Amino acid sequence: MNFEAMLKFLNFSLNYDKSSYTVSCPCFVEPIIIEIPPMYLEKPVTSIGDYAFKDCKSLTSIVIPDSVTSIGNSAFAGCESLTSIVIPNSVTSIGEQAFEGCTFLTSIDIPDSVTSIGDYAFKDCTSLTSIVIPNRITSIGDYAFKDCKSLTSIVIPDSVTSIGEFAFADCESLTSIDIPDSVISIGEQAFEGCTFLTSIDIPDSVISIGEQAFEGCESLTSIVIPNSVTSIGDHAFEYCTSLTSIVIPNSVTSIGEFAFADCESLTSIVIPNSVTSIGEQAFEGCTFLTSIDIPDSVTSIGDYAFKDCTSLTSIVIPNRITSIGDYAFKDCKSLTSIVIPNSVTSIGNSAFAGCESLTSIDIPDSVISIGNSAFAGCESLTSIVIPNSVTSIGDHAFEYCTSLTSIVIPNSVTSIGEFAFADCESLTSIVIPNSVTSIGNSAFAGCESLTSIVIPNSVTSIGEQAFEGCTFLTSIDIPNSVTSIGDHAFEYCTSLKSIVIPDSVTSIGDYAFKDCTSLTSIVIPNSVTRIGDHAFEYCTSLKSIVIPNSVTIIGKFAFSHCKFLTIYVEASSKPSGWNSYWNHSNRPVVWGYVG
Repeated sequence: MNFEAMLKFLNFSLNYDKSSYTVSCPCFVEPIIIEIPPMYLEKPVTSIGDYAFKDCKSLTSIVIPDSVTSIGNSAFAGCESLTSIVIPNSVTSIGEQAFEGCTFLTSIDIPDSVTSIGDYAFKDCTSLTSIVIPNRITSIGDYAFKDCKSLTSIVIPDSVTSIGEFAFADCESLTSIDIPDSVISIGEQAFEGCTFLTSIDIPDSVISIGEQAFEGCESLTSIVIPNSVTSIGDHAFEYCTSLTSIVIPNSVTSIGEFAFADCESLTSIVIPNSVTSIGEQAFEGCTFLTSIDIPDSVTSIGDYAFKDCTSLTSIVIPNRITSIGDYAFKDCKSLTSIVIPNSVTSIGNSAFAGCESLTSIDIPDSVISIGNSAFAGCESLTSIVIPNSVTSIGDHAFEYCTSLTSIVIPNSVTSIGEFAFADCESLTSIVIPNSVTSIGNSAFAGCESLTSIVIPNSVTSIGEQAFEGCTFLTSIDIPNSVTSIGDHAFEYCTSLKSIVIPDSVTSIGDYAFKDCTSLTSIVIPNSVTRIGDHAFEYCTSLKSIVIPNSVTIIGKFAFSHCKFLTIYVEASSKPSGWNSYWNHSNRPVVWGYVG
């Protein structure tokens, strides 16, 4: 095709200096073959304009003349039938997204004249197998080769100083790459998803590894981080599932969040003394990591830092740590021992939850709070001493510590959280100090080996289900300070024989003593105004009960299925709700009873 015939496919616009032209293609034509003329109206064609041939889906080949010095942004983007292209030595710049989405482009030669490759330049060139980057390039743009899924090799010249964000992300066929000594920074997600990349040498020139730089490089087995690197970015090696070992140099001061998360083949790692912080979830899911030394330089361990490190057997926390983050060692199922230093003031929520092999732990006097679920599910923990410094025990703190037999709560503790000792089924005794003012909901629920407990005068409320299912509990003293007994508080305490409710109590909650099948006597004081629904249902050993004048409400089924019970009512008229009871039981009632 001659140039005259070609002109019907092309538009030419005179550049600002009026000395040359920029070429483009009208959007209403679909050329198959294009040869750009070097001259138009006796002036050179020096540039291919932005979006010049964008989405020319039928274009299979194009000839660019030596007169062209620049290829504009998105110039050939979406030319999905283009298989090859020769860029002449005259071209110095390739614009952003210049060849993005050229899905059938298998090869391209970038001449030495090019000094810059724009962002997204070859993104989604899924058939591109190899490329040589010329020696004058100083930076590889963001997303430059992202999703080049067939790219097997690439040579980065010594001129390059930075590799942009996502530059080679998801180049899943790339097996190896040499990064030259000129590179000082590897951008965020630069090699993310390079699933067949087996090895990479990071040169001593690199000072920073960006976030997610090698995330998802599933075949990467080893890597050496040079002494020049000062920080390892968030998610930097996350999901590098074949990575077995790594050496972190003394230059590194921080390990980012998720930095090595889910590196499930990593067996050991040395953290140097230069590191001061370990980010959140830094080693989460490193299931084969058996040991790790945290140096004395570290001052903080982030949330989830070692969560699900199921092979980790022991760890020493250095003396400069002030707090152990939430979920820091959660589900470290092989962890048998741990030393918490005196520097620690708080143990985070679920910090050691699910550490089912942990047999003992010393909590130092520096700790003032034990977080929610801190030791929940530590099934092998037999004993623990809570120091006098602790003021609160969080919700679920020792829940499901099924081997815990005894515990001493110090006088400093003012509150016991919900489910704090729930389902500690081996717990036989516990002392609650006078400092405690509230016992949370389900605090001791399911402590089926607990035989007795003394509640001090400081306690004002017993929470819902506080002692539910304590099947061996035979006696309990409720002090005069308590004003309310929560719903289900003593439900299924099948060994409880007697109980005295003090004059301070105004209400007995729903199901409070339901299924206390051994209960033979109970005294309800004149302070009580309400007896809740099902409060004494199935108390089959209860023979008599006196309901004082103060009671104005009796809940439905309150005494249902108490088959041997005689009810003595001081009032001469029926309290509210009595008919509901009467409809479901036929127990003898003595009205206007005077003791």
